Amino acid sequence: VSVQIKLLVKNNGTINAQTRPATVIGMQNGVQVFAQTKQVSAPVGEQVLFKFGPYTPTATGKIMWTATIADDDPDVDTATAVTKVNNDKHDGNGDHHDDD
Repeated sequence: VSVQIKLLVKNNGTINAQTRPATVIGMQNGVQVFAQTKQVSAPVGEQVLFKFGPYTPTATGKIMWTATIADDDPDVDTATAVTKVNNDKHDGNGDHHDDD
């Protein structure tokens, strides 16, 4: 079963943003198992859903996901989530955290 990776980007600013690179990294059992970068953007006050992957796990254990958008402001634009992989099945309803 593959993991569907989605990143919801919201522009809380007052300027329509240019596209910026968003990188999603998956770490499982101390090993990087996924990395992908896409150009993302959203109009002021709106949100846009971007899809990454998919990724098919090959081992059991938690996958720690980190998504980071590199933009021009000094704050950290990072979100995290966890997928639990057990016996060829996964639960993508783990914890989600946004830092902005």
